[in-house]
Amino acid sequence: VLYLLAGNAGELAVMLGAGIAGLPAPLLPLHLLWINLVTDGLPALALVMDPTRDDVLSNPPRRPDTPLLGRREWSTIVLTGLLQCAVALGVFAWALAERDLTEARNLAFSTLVMGELFRAFAARSPDRVFWEVGAFSNLKLLGVVVVSFFMQMAIHHVPFAQRLFGLRDLSLFDCALSVVLGLAPVTVLELVKLLRRVSAMRSQHQTCMTHGGAV
Repeated sequence: VLYLLAGNAGELAVMLGAGIAGLPAPLLPLHLLWINLVTDGLPALALVMDPTRDDVLSNPPRRPDTPLLGRREWSTIVLTGLLQCAVALGVFAWALAERDLTEARNLAFSTLVMGELFRAFAARSPDRVFWEVGAFSNLKLLGVVVVSFFMQMAIHHVPFAQRLFGLRDLSLFDCALSVVLGLAPVTVLELVKLLRRVSAMRSQHQTCMTHGGAV
């Protein structure tokens, strides 16, 4: 749920931000449908089958009155949406100044899709980073991301799909650029997890020191 809402927030922010800035639409309706059905929907299904954490029984149970999406979850949704928007809209504005509208959409669309695919790995845990969860502990997700990546590349190069989606060939440079930019949001989200952990450890240490001093 968090993964899907954060992705939708990013798409909404991109379209709304472009309208506020007076830019043409970075994505066509069919692009949004493709993102929701393929590059969001398939990874979300794979995330449902993520294995249970080994330490799940060592954590206290959730309170019955705890909302499904609390302040932390909504903060993540907003942060993710802003990050996705900044990257996709930034590369769209840059490409629009250097190229025509179709090529600018080409790059923005690919960048947003790459960001969604990579973010699926970060969505596996709210507090553990990628290397702690493990790249091969959910092979279904890995397979879905790989298949979705090649499907995205296919619609940029298959003539019928190009005409349907209003796209052009994605050059090697643009492909590499969209991958690098797609990694930016997930990198920031992983760093936020580490910062939250450091902050929690510091607060716990201060609490122990306070209680120790009181004793």
